[in-house]
Amino acid sequence: MQNLKTIFRAISVLSVIVFAACVTDEGSRGTTVNVAPNASLQQYNGKMSDGSYYEGTLLNNKPHGFGTYIWVDGKKYVGQWKGGKKSGQGTHTWTNGMKYVGQWKDDKKRGQGTVTFSDGQQHVGQFKAGQYNGQGTHTWTNGMKYVGQWKDDKKSGQGTLTFPDGQQYVGQFKDGKKSGQGTHTWTDGMKYVGQFKDDQFHGKGTYTYPDGKKYISRWKNGKPVLP
Repeated sequence: MQNLKTIFRAISVLSVIVFAACVTDEGSRGTTVNVAPNASLQQYNGKMSDGSYYEGTLLNNKPHGFGTYIWVDGKKYVGQWKGGKKSGQGTHTWTNGMKYVGQWKDDKKRGQGTVTFSDGQQHVGQFKAGQYNGQGTHTWTNGMKYVGQWKDDKKSGQGTLTFPDGQQYVGQFKDGKKSGQGTHTWTDGMKYVGQFKDDQFHGKGTYTYPDGKKYISRWKNGKPVLP
């Protein structure tokens, strides 16, 4: 009798594992869903306690595994969940047309992803704690484009900023502004190579005119420091 109880217990645990694996294979693109032996993973299709709609798998009455969640205000998320939070690969769509496709952790954008704004702007790159952090490319609708490093949603580190009229800056950024060593090139051939601070020439730098003449000086707040 004791042996039969042991066998039935083993079959029950195996069934939960197999079910979780099936959900993973069909819906979550290979991400492992960890389910404790005494937990109950179930398929659900209906309203949640907050009035939102959910279709997918639940664990302890929380979205877990793969599922689609539609909030009362119209927001929609399709992807992976863990313990009731967006975690893994997923797509979140807002009612204003904004969309994020990428990785999540604890309900925040984390890892590689693409966010497309309602006005057409797009950011492709790395995220951390819901913000741009790491390497990324941001494209504006007016043609401006930045390719480089980010920190807390601001250009920070090495990058290339191309302006709509063709001007280009290649160099260092801090808090979203040109700061540090860099090169700014204008479409008429003018070029400045040197130091920047808060988007202005600041420090030692060389200004080259279209005819090839050069002006070497120390700069402060965008103006040359006279001897």
